[in-house]
Amino acid sequence: MLGTIVNASAIIIGCTIGGLVKKGIPKKYEEAMLNSCGLAACGIGFMTRLRCRHSFCVPVWMIF
Repeated sequence: MLGTIVNASAIIIGCTIGGLVKKGIPKKYEEAMLNSCGLAACGIGFMTRLRCRHSFCVPVWMIF
């Protein structure tokens, strides 16, 4: 339960700080960060797909 509270608190604090800092980030850097996050998410998804290729999660990947 403590981990859940700490995690929720960290998310709320991070969102608050991000909302305040976002106003000072130039548009080109903001776009570069979003592209980097998207690329990282694709990489994580690809690596997960490679690890799950012989298990039960293959049908789930077919849906997406």
